[in-house]
Amino acid sequence: MLVSFLGSGFAGLLTCNKAGDRVRRLHTLERLLDIAKSARTAESIQILDELQAEIDAIQTRMIQEVEASALDETAMMAYTLSTERAEQAVSNRRTALHGQPPPPLATVASL
Repeated sequence: MLVSFLGSGFAGLLTCNKAGDRVRRLHTLERLLDIAKSARTAESIQILDELQAEIDAIQTRMIQEVEASALDETAMMAYTLSTERAEQAVSNRRTALHGQPPPPLATVASL
């Protein structure tokens, strides 16, 4: 009976751990969506660099999870699509910011 109780407790802990992993992954996917939204309205290259660094950190964690066989194929596809979308938004905004004409001399002098 004690073994049954311990087995049930262990199974419960595993279930809670898997649920926690799922919630964490969903938060990460939501963060990638937020990064894409923020990138579209970023006002400087520095902000884009910070967003790209966050994408890189998420990709590093994703690779570690793949190496640990902690991600199934569906999760990997969701991460891949979300990451590509965020990177594309950063890239597009970076191009737009670089394509802007320089500010007028009066603006530069006042800085």
